[in-house]
Amino acid sequence: MRDPKEIKVGEKTLAQVLADHVTWLTTDAAEGCANLSGACLSGANLSGACLSGANLHGAENILSIGPGGSRGGMLYGVKHETCIMVKTGCFWGTLEEFKTAVEKTHGDNAHGKYYAVAGYLISVYFQEK
Repeated sequence: MRDPKEIKVGEKTLAQVLADHVTWLTTDAAEGCANLSGACLSGANLSGACLSGANLHGAENILSIGPGGSRGGMLYGVKHETCIMVKTGCFWGTLEEFKTAVEKTHGDNAHGKYYAVAGYLISVYFQEK
C-alpha cells in the first residue's frame, strides 16, 4: 500500500491534506476541507483517515457510498493493484474481510443487508469477479 506521505495531491501530500481536513472538521477554520477531486488514490493506505465532507468528485479508484449503515456514516471502496479495500468507521480491510466482518457483526439484519448491497456495488463498480 502507498503511504499517504508519498502521494501528492496538488502541492501537498495526501497526509497533509488529510491532517488539514481533520483541523477543518474540528475547528472553526475557514479553509482545509480536503479537495481530492481528480486525485489518484489507487493503493492509498486510508487506515485512520477521516474523509467526512471531503470533495471526492472525480477522484480516481475510489467509490463513496452513504451515509448509511449502523453508524449512519460513509463507506469507501478503494481500488488497489491487487485487491479492493474498504474503509468505514474504524474498519479498514479487503472487500472479503469486510464481507466477513459484516456477516459476523450484523448477519441478516437491516444493517447487514445495507452493507451487503454496498459490498456488491463496490465489486461491480470495480468489476471484480
